[in-house]
Amino acid sequence: RLVAREYQFLEERNDVYSPSSSSSIVRLFPALLASGEVSSSWCWAGFDIGDAFLMVPQPKLRKVRIIDSSETFIIAKCLPGQRDGTKRWFNFFTSYLAVEHGMETCKECPALVRGDHCLLLLHVDDVLMIGDPSWINKEFLPKLKENFRVSFQIASKLGQKVEFLKRKYTLVEDGILVRPSSENVN
Repeated sequence: RLVAREYQFLEERNDVYSPSSSSSIVRLFPALLASGEVSSSWCWAGFDIGDAFLMVPQPKLRKVRIIDSSETFIIAKCLPGQRDGTKRWFNFFTSYLAVEHGMETCKECPALVRGDHCLLLLHVDDVLMIGDPSWINKEFLPKLKENFRVSFQIASKLGQKVEFLKRKYTLVEDGILVRPSSENVN
């Protein structure tokens, strides 16, 4: 595996690309809520899926041997750091969203996923979501927790906040306050 950028020309790989959010799309979510383009009853949600890559089956089982040992293991799931892991995770998770929740990815921006009750923005295993709070709490979240280890935040009232990509989105009287994390400011 080549890591150093200077040597990337030696190995061209097209199988590792995975769509992820962009700063312009992230700005779209507050604008949709503040402008009234989506239902005023919709709320913010953000969640992180723990050990996401470990949920994804390997395309073919990998047999590994410990150095200086005859002991072998079969790796059935993707591992963190596996070069194609991000792409495999994206395909695995968007397939789950399509099958379980009837959602579809946007052709122009595949990191944007929509359903009848919500919009999601994917950035690897971090998700920003706006949607119907009743549907999120009664249908989406219980099914999600059946299949994944999730840390979930929801903001539906003034003062509540959601974190996504080192920013805090707080519901305020006149809209949404977006703040960078204080950890990233010197």
